[in-house]
Amino acid sequence: MSSSRKKGKAKRAEAHVRLYRHELECPAYRTMSTDARALLVEFRSLFNIDENSVFLSVREMERRLNVGQRRAQAARDELLERGWIIELEPGAFHRKNKLATVFALTNEPLKRIDGAVPLKSYMRWQAPVKITVAKLATHGSHTDYREEVISRLEAGDGSRGDYRQHEMASLSVARTATQIVLPPEGTDGASLLAAASSPDIGKSQQLWLLAAWMLVTGVDRGQIS
Repeated sequence: MSSSRKKGKAKRAEAHVRLYRHELECPAYRTMSTDARALLVEFRSLFNIDENSVFLSVREMERRLNVGQRRAQAARDELLERGWIIELEPGAFHRKNKLATVFALTNEPLKRIDGAVPLKSYMRWQAPVKITVAKLATHGSHTDYREEVISRLEAGDGSRGDYRQHEMASLSVARTATQIVLPPEGTDGASLLAAASSPDIGKSQQLWLLAAWMLVTGVDRGQIS
């Protein structure tokens, strides 16, 4: 082969995995566990340029990460929740048919067609805001205090000022804390009220969110219909 032909022949780049700086600095990556970060590299290493589909079972994730089932599943769920990958087809494991789950990478277009753009959902992901609501016990027990405040609220007895005074009078006993997840919009009155309306929280948490909402918005219990 002549030297001119050797110079004109393009050299194919070795297969590799890319993580761009803007990806490394986004919240979806900075808040991820080390297991999820490692699994992201494994997913991108399996990417097929001809078709955006990665076949990967939990067992194979365990082998590649050298971890147990729970850690492998947790890492996978982190990537799904933050938008690094999406599930195209669920896996099926039967006696005669074993199919791994099919995933797609969102940093690449889902289909190889002209004009297709990647979803990159991870670039829009924001961590939920967590606030800590203190549970205060009164001179008796926490249960006594909670029942007393619930009865006051249900009866419409007392204003915001009265409730605040009653709350401050109960600080003689140690506090315990509960973390409640709020949407990324923040801790304004609307977010507090929406969180208090969630069916996923208990009555105790709902009570404290409503109390926080009243204090933030300045609404008296008597003004609530």
